[in-house]
Amino acid sequence: FSYGANAATLYFYPQNLEVFEGENVTVEVRLATDGETMNALEIEGQLRAENMTIESADTSNSFVRIFIESPETNGKKFRFIGGVPGGFNGSGIIGRLNLIARATGNNAISFNEPVKIFTNAEAAALLNTKLLEATFNVVKKPSDYIKLSSRTHPKQGTWHNSKEVNIHWDLAPGAEYSYLVSQDQTAIPDEIPDRPEGDKLWLGD
Repeated sequence: FSYGANAATLYFYPQNLEVFEGENVTVEVRLATDGETMNALEIEGQLRAENMTIESADTSNSFVRIFIESPETNGKKFRFIGGVPGGFNGSGIIGRLNLIARATGNNAISFNEPVKIFTNAEAAALLNTKLLEATFNVVKKPSDYIKLSSRTHPKQGTWHNSKEVNIHWDLAPGAEYSYLVSQDQTAIPDEIPDRPEGDKLWLGD
């Protein structure tokens, strides 16, 4: 195989994250093709330390249309193999990894070489690819940690066939809350307290 001239970027998002011990975190595996059009890929990666595990891999929102095999993970390693009929040019998500932080300490997740990303051309060319890892800092939960639960989605990291999402936490006396629902784990709520409309009571839902 020959190598393309441009350099794509294969990376994780978020790239730096603080995680509470015992909590789940979702990391996206993303590709930016840098102007090239690709049509197939084979990538593997793994966690560096033992204090976190990869519980599952999800490809429901992937730009990869055909997976040669189901995404694999054995707790420490993961693998995606698939193709895009007609090709893909741009930036998008290959898949998502659901991780659990089992003990405090630092960790990282990175890609294993060789990474194979093929250009959409008659001659199967491998696209030059820059690889970026993600780092984690697993810390103890603070004393004022808010524990979330959900009656509609009781298991984190598991797909549920429901368009309605209920999120609950226990209210502390006299406390005010501001929240934000987002797929971006780096997003931060504003400092304006959120309250129910009209005469509804605030129950922590």
